Amino acid sequence: MKSFKVIVRRHILDFSNFSKRPKQAEVDKVHRTSGKAHSNFKAHSGGFKGNMSMNLFTNAQNISGSANRGRSANFVDYISREKECIMIYGDKDLTKKNFNEIDEKLLLKRRTSVLQRRLVIQLPREFLNDAEKNMNELCRKLDDKFFNVSRAYFAALHQGGKDFKNPHIHLVFSNCDNNFQNIRNYNSREFIEEVKKEIAQILSFQTNLNITVPSLDKKKDKDKKSKHFARWITEAYKRAAKAEAAGDGGELMKKYTEKYQVFAEFRKEYELAKINREAAAVENFEKLINLKKNKDFTLDLERRNNKSKGLGR
Repeated sequence: MKSFKVIVRRHILDFSNFSKRPKQAEVDKVHRTSGKAHSNFKAHSGGFKGNMSMNLFTNAQNISGSANRGRSANFVDYISREKECIMIYGDKDLTKKNFNEIDEKLLLKRRTSVLQRRLVIQLPREFLNDAEKNMNELCRKLDDKFFNVSRAYFAALHQGGKDFKNPHIHLVFSNCDNNFQNIRNYNSREFIEEVKKEIAQILSFQTNLNITVPSLDKKKDKDKKSKHFARWITEAYKRAAKAEAAGDGGELMKKYTEKYQVFAEFRKEYELAKINREAAAVENFEKLINLKKNKDFTLDLERRNNKSKGLGR
């Protein structure tokens, strides 16, 4: 079983008074056990007040490739910096060592390997009413359910500016297990959505708020509308269209469509969009014609009225 701890970097002494910056203090002693982490952190009554419901906003990012060698360990230092960080979950030095090893091992296998995955979790202020307990519980549950096979896992709670204006958690984890083998399900978008749902459920229980995750279906629809294809596909389509115009009978277009599934998808979407554009152009042209007819009719009517009143020719 993984060993873990919560280290409190700064005491939060009074939530009811936002005018003064919280006093800073280091933890004298942290007791590490298999199921729970303790410290001399004490949170007083009061607490932050917020809305009864909110959407959970998270930002996911991947760090990959040889150009980013060393960034994973440096980022652990960055998110645990004294000025902003209230508390951390995990062993900082061990996490940095693990990420450095991951850089060396994975980049030897493939220069484009994913070295680190990052999540930023926006928090309701109510989370800070019992910050150490909630931080420990949230990170441990996520670790047990999703990241227990990951070689590196670390989190840092930030106050988010003066008076805890925007509290949030930076969570980082590796894309490989202890044998430096890629964890395939980490690559899927559905995995991140499941993590978000679990975070929302835990935060709802901790804060007594109704915290929801924006619908994945809406995001999928949005992505479908703005799907991006690689440049070589558009270039291949231009070549095939040019060959067809030169008289090859559509042979090259057919060959690309049968050989590359992604080309077939692009061709279908492109030609459908072309039809829609042409239909829209025809519709706009008809509107312009009708508008012109109506305008001419209106002008003619005005001329007749003016003439009858002796105002015009």
